[in-house]
Amino acid sequence: MHKRNALLLTAATLTCLPISSAYAGSIETQNNLVANGAIYVEALDPDRSDWDAITPYQADVDAVVPVLSYGAISIAHDDNYFYFRLQMDSYEEGNADQSWFGAHHQILIDIDQNRSTGWIGGDEDLGTDDDFFAIGADILIEGPAVHAYGNLSNPGGANQEKWTWANIVPWGFVTYDDSPPSDIEIMIPRSDLQNATAFNFVCVTTDATFVTTDAYPTMGIFDPTTQTEADAQYFTYDINYVDPGVDGDLNGDGFVGLDDLDIILSNWNQNVTVGDQADPSGDGYVGLDDLDFVLNNWNAGTPPASVVPEPATLALLGFGGMALLRKRR
Repeated sequence: MHKRNALLLTAATLTCLPISSAYAGSIETQNNLVANGAIYVEALDPDRSDWDAITPYQADVDAVVPVLSYGAISIAHDDNYFYFRLQMDSYEEGNADQSWFGAHHQILIDIDQNRSTGWIGGDEDLGTDDDFFAIGADILIEGPAVHAYGNLSNPGGANQEKWTWANIVPWGFVTYDDSPPSDIEIMIPRSDLQNATAFNFVCVTTDATFVTTDAYPTMGIFDPTTQTEADAQYFTYDINYVDPGVDGDLNGDGFVGLDDLDIILSNWNQNVTVGDQADPSGDGYVGLDDLDFVLNNWNAGTPPASVVPEPATLALLGFGGMALLRKRR
């Protein structure tokens, strides 16, 4: 009787949990090691098949079409280089707002992963105090050029709101391909990024007049008059990162949903081998601890194309009823 009541209470309580919550800080970390030379970057080469094995960072959710806007970014590395692929949402030949399509993007990189150093945006020259970056950018990749923050008049970024950069790789000397202009490849020696093993980054685009048209991720730029740093978002690349997988994803499809719930249901109240697929708690018994493992991560991950995310309430109520029927048998 106690177990039955506990199951009902758990189901009723967890149905109230939000399916997702707002993220703060880094919202995705990747590590994509490739063999030396596996990614080939050459001007006027539209073939991108060498990127097929690299999963992009999560897509930009506030795509602005037809104005210049990010779609996604992919990053990889080998022993000698970092590779960047920028996939833009739109490109209209002859559109003034998208002339220099490839050049009007910036990858802002926080090498020391410390927002108190490097450029944070705003506009010190104009005296404005809005639109700050979620990171302190130490390196700027802009078109086929690389810059480091700070110069003789502002060494090390004495004023983080001041746009001031020292050239590392002159314009046109970065290995770079923007054919087509909506799918851009960049290859940069790791030494030009200070041999970093990890960095945070935010991407921005501007129109032909250098007015920002998009930030990626969406909260890579935030307004401190209405938002806080806790709202800010950025991505991370870490060559030592090991993807732990998705908690609650029992069938290994990268998404926590009904298939994973069915694995628990099919083995409910059974003793199983420790470490069995249906025993994420690892105690050798399929029960409430295993149910919690799935429900607390409901709809986490990326659903396969054939799967539609399910409202947690219906799934939980259905599971609670079926589990109790099985118990009665």
